[in-house]
Amino acid sequence: MQRTWIRHGLMVVVLAGLTWIFSAGRTAMHPVHRWNRAFADAAFLTLCLTLAIGPASRFSRAWAKLLPWRRELGVGLTAAAVIHVFIYAAAFDWDFLRFVFRVEHERPVLLDNVFAAANWVGVIALAYLVVLALTSNSFSQRLLGKGWKLLQQQTYTLFILTIVHAGLLVHLAYHQKETAFLPVFWTAAIGTAALQIAGYWKTVREHPRLSG
Repeated sequence: MQRTWIRHGLMVVVLAGLTWIFSAGRTAMHPVHRWNRAFADAAFLTLCLTLAIGPASRFSRAWAKLLPWRRELGVGLTAAAVIHVFIYAAAFDWDFLRFVFRVEHERPVLLDNVFAAANWVGVIALAYLVVLALTSNSFSQRLLGKGWKLLQQQTYTLFILTIVHAGLLVHLAYHQKETAFLPVFWTAAIGTAALQIAGYWKTVREHPRLSG
């Protein structure tokens, strides 16, 4: 129990540090965009780290020691993602429909731009994330049995959705001349995908029956 609380505390420190770093690089931005994007970037890096630990542990025992941290990372990731959404929602007076609608002549009109597409994908990703976070515990593992592992494997679906969501917003950021953290995004995304592929092929070579 004590170790769990220590991991929780360290996770808070790590998330706070990442958020501060990303916010410090955007001091010229409006506070809403500054902190919204800072929490989003912190959440994305935490997701990449969560997915990288598994395959990296197959190549290094040092990474294997981080395997117990994946639950804490998942909880921290969820917290950062929810704060990311709530900052924007607060700026929109908690009118979530403004993420995908605009008002014309006192009537809601569905947005059909990149921002709206990113938000639709983000909503789906957030739903996946919340379900994964709520079931990332020993009770859910006992309750769901073999289905628990299948459910947790949807983290890969979450990763793809997050890449699409973030990629669309990165497209907007690029055209808005905000390029400071683009190398971080692409390095984390490509590095995580590469580790997943490398880990898969290592497992297949060691256990050929899994490829069938």
